[in-house]
Amino acid sequence: MQFYIKIVLAVIITGFFPLLTAAETTDDANKQAESFQAICLSSWMKRVSDVGNMTGYKSFGEKYCACALTQPLDTDAAVDKAIQVCMSRTLLHNTMDSLEEEIGLEKANDKDISQFCQDTWNLVFPKMTPQVKETATSFCNCSQPKLVALLKNSSNMTDKEYDAQIDSVATSCSESIQGG
Repeated sequence: MQFYIKIVLAVIITGFFPLLTAAETTDDANKQAESFQAICLSSWMKRVSDVGNMTGYKSFGEKYCACALTQPLDTDAAVDKAIQVCMSRTLLHNTMDSLEEEIGLEKANDKDISQFCQDTWNLVFPKMTPQVKETATSFCNCSQPKLVALLKNSSNMTDKEYDAQIDSVATSCSESIQGG
C-alpha cells in the first residue's frame, strides 16, 4: 500500500517538477497548483478501479492532493514525509467529516469513531492485505481515544483549532503510515 502511494506521488511530483521551477508570477503559480491538483487527482483515480463509493473516493483524493500541494516534495525523504502526513491527516479529517454528516459530533461515541475510521480505510484501500489491515487497525486504535477527547472539547474550539487538533492526532498516530 505505502509503496504504491509513494510511486503515485513520485510520478506526480516528477511530472510536475519542471513546472515548479518555471514559475515567475502569481498567475503562473496558481496555474501550476491547479495542474498539480489535476495530475495528482488523475493519478489518484487510476490507483484503484474497484471502489464501491467512487464519489467518496474522489473526494478523499482531492483532499489528499490538496494536502500534498502544501508539503515540500523536493527529495525522496520529503515525499515519504508528505505521504505520511497527508495520508494520516486526510484519513482523520475524512473520518470526522463523515461522522459529523452522518451522526453528528455531539452524538458520536468511541465505537462510532472506530467504525468510521475503519470505513475510511476501506474506502481508500478496498482490497487490504493483512499488513494494511494491521496498519489500519493500529492507526484507528491510536486515534480513537484522542478523537473522543477532542469531541468532548470541540464545542469550545474554533474550526481552525478543531482542524489543528485533528492534524495533531494524525501526527501522533502516523508512525504506522510510512512512505516507503
